[in-house]
Amino acid sequence: MNRVEITARDVVFSFNKKHLEDPSIPMWKIAAKGESYYVDHVVCSIGWSTKESPDNSHTKGSIRVKNVHLRIDDENVAYINEATPEIWNRIENKLIPVYILNESKSTSKLLESLKTDLGPIKRIVAVCSTTKLIVEIPSEELVTLIALQTNDIRELKPNEDYYQMYQQYKNNTVDEVDLDD
Repeated sequence: MNRVEITARDVVFSFNKKHLEDPSIPMWKIAAKGESYYVDHVVCSIGWSTKESPDNSHTKGSIRVKNVHLRIDDENVAYINEATPEIWNRIENKLIPVYILNESKSTSKLLESLKTDLGPIKRIVAVCSTTKLIVEIPSEELVTLIALQTNDIRELKPNEDYYQMYQQYKNNTVDEVDLDD
């Protein structure tokens, strides 16, 4: 699990002098997007450069990294990796997970009762005339609630055809898409 996950054009990290006075204070300070994060360890897997700041009373130097995917885990370890276009898109656009379920009366009724909390519900008529329901579910709590009442929920990944089809039709007034066409 991640405490923090962001992308940033620039990330700067430096030694936290307060750690010398009190070892319980994290050793490293990371600055990104106007926020400061104090971490116990930094793992940087991409190139960096130094940034000297002789007039700064807090630190005389720091390390600057560009085009960053920053994750801070539950152990308070910061991981600095390159931010690929896919990562930028996922994090900056805060993509809502898309799920697929087999259609049944009980599943349809359940989704209809939660409709105000879900994204658009689309019915897909797949090959072999099986009918599936595809929907964005914005919270893990709702996924758990639905999974407890139906045993056939699965998250779609962005590379899957159903996911791409859902993205194409989700803002359209069409409720049913026939894949045989």
